[in-house]
Amino acid sequence: MKNNGDDNIYENPFDESFYMIPEETDTAHSVILLNLSGISSKNEFYERVREAIEVPDYFGDNLDALYDILTEISSETIIKVTGMDSTAPEMESYMKKFRELCEDICGENEFVKIIYVDNVL
Repeated sequence: MKNNGDDNIYENPFDESFYMIPEETDTAHSVILLNLSGISSKNEFYERVREAIEVPDYFGDNLDALYDILTEISSETIIKVTGMDSTAPEMESYMKKFRELCEDICGENEFVKIIYVDNVL
């Protein structure tokens, strides 16, 4: 896929191909930006999740609760995750679990697409 400079191309982590999401299609979908840059604890991770995603007050700060929330989405939603590579070293294992969770969510819920991007545009 050639980028002529007018489109934004994001690597799809679940498939060898690419998603091409021109600016105008962002309005047709719900787009959630989840910036994980610089986080160093699970508490910070869930603070960022709460900022990006509407979660109920009773949301528990754990991956199972996040899975439940994201698999319940019933409209086309693109989640753009940025900064996973710039988290603190102590978060590496948790980020791996989060990435696996994302794969499970995309396999379970056809309405959710999770894309990892280097920069928030």
